[in-house]
Amino acid sequence: MKTFFKIIIIFFIAGRVLAAEFEWTLTGKDEYPFFEEYEKGKMFMLYKNEGQFTTNTTLFGTQFAAASIEMINGKQTQNLFAIVIDSHGNKGYVKSVPTEEKEIKGNMLGNKVGTSVASFKIISGVGPWKYLVGIKMRGVYYSMGDGHFIWKGGATIPDDNFKKIDGYIHKENEN
Repeated sequence: MKTFFKIIIIFFIAGRVLAAEFEWTLTGKDEYPFFEEYEKGKMFMLYKNEGQFTTNTTLFGTQFAAASIEMINGKQTQNLFAIVIDSHGNKGYVKSVPTEEKEIKGNMLGNKVGTSVASFKIISGVGPWKYLVGIKMRGVYYSMGDGHFIWKGGATIPDDNFKKIDGYIHKENEN
């Protein structure tokens, strides 16, 4: 039995040693071009944003997103799709991960979402994005007021992929 636990601990430590923390910060402007409260405590909104992102790698760029959001008695469901474009023009595609509906009444800014925890999955991409396809990032959205927002999150990724992203050389820069 001791041998079994030692093997489990070795795999756990080895998995952590071969992993890297990928961090993502997105800032920008957002808006709700359509917002309707159709009954007390029931709202439907369309959301869109554009911004810029940085990571703790050499990957940085711009982002455009749109979503439908429904709130029923403080519980939120959303479906968001984003296009992320790195500094070399490589595109990645991100989609919200369905999470259990969450109570966010205490996190409202007036009748809009003030803060919320959200998870996103990179579903496709080229260039350095191909090393992130399939990862799920979890983070926090902060409404800063007047249409400004910050989303900060990240994920644990294989160390090898982290190094590939950092070492990615755009074709135009290759010798």
